[in-house]
Amino acid sequence: MPQKAQTYVRTHFSESDVASVWKDTEMLVVEDYTVVFNNGLEIEFYPSGDWKEVKSRGTEIPSKIIPSGIFPICKPKLQRTKNQGT
Repeated sequence: MPQKAQTYVRTHFSESDVASVWKDTEMLVVEDYTVVFNNGLEIEFYPSGDWKEVKSRGTEIPSKIIPSGIFPICKPKLQRTKNQGT
């Protein structure tokens, strides 16, 4: 996994939180890297190490990983979802 992605994971999570890591390839070319955490959170990284996508399977996405410019837009929607129980 690229150093940038490793640093991102180490900065925001504990090593013991990581359930698995794998590399997705197509025709011997790396498409992305995926890190799955014990709580069901999944983060995909581009080969450059920048994160590509965050998926949550029934757990809340930690606000610390949401970019500061996006968080104010997402926060009201997250609150509505929490209040609806979905």
